Amino acid sequence: MYEIDIFVDIKSPLSYLILPQASQMIEDYHCNVRFKPYNLSYVDMGLTTTHDRKNPERLPPNEAQTRRAKMYYKVGRIYSEAMGLKIKAPKILLSAELANMALIWANKYSLGMDYLAEIYASGWPNGWQEFDMDNLSNIVKILKKIGVPEVDLDKFANYTQKHGIEDLKKFNEEAHNSGHVGCPHLVFSLNEKKIGLFGREHISLIRHTMSDLGLERNRNVKWQTPHYWKLEK
Repeated sequence: MYEIDIFVDIKSPLSYLILPQASQMIEDYHCNVRFKPYNLSYVDMGLTTTHDRKNPERLPPNEAQTRRAKMYYKVGRIYSEAMGLKIKAPKILLSAELANMALIWANKYSLGMDYLAEIYASGWPNGWQEFDMDNLSNIVKILKKIGVPEVDLDKFANYTQKHGIEDLKKFNEEAHNSGHVGCPHLVFSLNEKKIGLFGREHISLIRHTMSDLGLERNRNVKWQTPHYWKLEK
């Protein structure tokens, strides 16, 4: 089975946009797509000099930071419209540690993509103004909705206190070892070597590689897919 790891951060608009493309790859090819969390730092990205979860504003306000932030969401809006999705820029700096831990938990039940679909739909269309992903109760409701056994929901709450934080660090380290510079970060085999690349534009490369290996699910599958990609309905 051809393996593809995709590192995403729930608070990353570009991570949101790769989900339909990943779903299409699974439909078209014999492959295994694993979504893994990566906890982005606003400070490292240059969007703020400090990030206080209790005071989620960019500090200090800076023209260059503002321009950079606006560009991320401008790109997200343009491409989301082509996919029939909606993105609204949030008014605050988001904290996604808890939501990213929940992706780890959902993966334990092979529900990672279901989880991403639900939480993305809960937050991005309204700029996360109606859904607080830093609220444990909200996250637990989504895990319950996608089918995580109720007996394990309390275990998730305990998991977030220590082991979840440790696991997030491990996933960040794993991504760094494959060259992570941003989300989404894709890790796959090319010419018998494992490589990591940033950005959705590499979906065509992955599809071409799988076609070369004869992994199409049917003869009508074409590897070509533009970066300006529209989900067929």
